[in-house]
Amino acid sequence: MKKIAAILAVLFAVTIQPVHAETPKTLVIIDTGVDMSHPALNNIVYEVCVAGYKSCPNGQNFMEGKGAANVTSSMYSNEAWSHGTKVASLASGIPVIEIRCASLIGENGYIGCNANTLTTALNWVIDNKNKFNIVAVASPLGSYSTTCDLKAAYVAPINKLNLLGVAVMFPTGNDFKYVSIDNPACVPGVIAVSATESKIVLGKIQPKQLALYANYSDRVDFADDGGTLTNPMTVAIPGGNMGTAWGTSLSVVNFATKWVKILNAKNLSYNDEYNLIKNTADSYTNIMVKKNVLAINIAKALQ
Repeated sequence: MKKIAAILAVLFAVTIQPVHAETPKTLVIIDTGVDMSHPALNNIVYEVCVAGYKSCPNGQNFMEGKGAANVTSSMYSNEAWSHGTKVASLASGIPVIEIRCASLIGENGYIGCNANTLTTALNWVIDNKNKFNIVAVASPLGSYSTTCDLKAAYVAPINKLNLLGVAVMFPTGNDFKYVSIDNPACVPGVIAVSATESKIVLGKIQPKQLALYANYSDRVDFADDGGTLTNPMTVAIPGGNMGTAWGTSLSVVNFATKWVKILNAKNLSYNDEYNLIKNTADSYTNIMVKKNVLAINIAKALQ
């Protein structure tokens, strides 16, 4: 292992530091930031901001530490800033690092993560992987281009994280597309996560299926619960309240949370965990896709 660590350090200019046994396994969520005062988010252990326009809370394009990812009341009057709070509240029972990858314009104007800021965020994860014992990264944010960009700047850090054994996960998107998925979920090395849904029709819950809203291609790895319009998931919303939401943004965080919990129980390698989830998964389809997608079954995986 020491030789491998040394090789990685040379190849990728990564400082490899030992992981202390007492450091819990941690999930990084790259999103819009969160309302840190919300009681549902008491498992966020560290905050980072990567932004443009010198709009991090410290007036710069980068900040880490207390308050870095916080979304203030004036900001969340714009609904775009509520996304991070919603999805982060699903990652219960594990330590979470929130990276705010979004820029503030004026009082509440929102400009989302782009290829450059995402790259910076992923490189921060590489540099701090061992310090925080980071085992997975989930970015529930939307597509970064209309096509699959295999030459984007963030491809290199995704590959580095794979070599370090860190799972990188992106959602497939919610555009009812059945031949393509969002970028960078389409990038090799990313775990592309779709959604399952159980609709309520005439007051009755229907059998679970692959969500019709979820984009699909043969590149999809797994699915997890994402809710639907008639049967959404309960999430936190800024201001200390609870609300509802649905979509692959939720399913990717649900999946990532289970990934970490399985690692806590079994301490597997990346490939071994991937195969365990694959071999214990349930399969779902829908009338449009007509192909089975594997949905994580954590109860079976933990047996």
